[in-house]
Amino acid sequence: MLRTAFGVASAMILLLGCGGNRVKNSEVIWRPFDSPEGKFGIELPGDHRTTYSQQGDIAVTTLNVPFPDKDFSVSVGRLLAVDIDLLAPIRELAKAHNGNIVTTGKPGQRFYGHPGREFEIEVEKPRRGFASGRILIADGKIYQILAIGEAMQLSDPLVQRFLNSFTIAK
Repeated sequence: MLRTAFGVASAMILLLGCGGNRVKNSEVIWRPFDSPEGKFGIELPGDHRTTYSQQGDIAVTTLNVPFPDKDFSVSVGRLLAVDIDLLAPIRELAKAHNGNIVTTGKPGQRFYGHPGREFEIEVEKPRRGFASGRILIADGKIYQILAIGEAMQLSDPLVQRFLNSFTIAK
């Protein structure tokens, strides 16, 4: 269950999101957000909703910034074991959305000094588009930074700004 928890969380975000902020890309207002409990910081492109869910044995907190055509989210959960296959949640996300994995980055990738994977998935549901993001493990927690939408490929400047704004608190 540990392997699929964040794939399921991602599926929930994609199904529940896509709504709130009604602005064009040029009008996105980036706001810094610091999570003392999650021990991370990130710039969010608008007002966020916080949800709490239980994914197997993992209590997951998700910050979601929905737009009509895209979503940005950060999820964090405390791991019971640190031996996790980082490709498993990416595969689950692809499966949940009839998607095809475009890239999962290189084995041994590190973000902020911690093991992780960058990924891009072409998704078919609930509508056609891309899910791009990073999954990483740090200090007994698993983090998923995710952008989903019609044009949300890793090469998109909005996606890069979002992913690169993430930091782990010391």
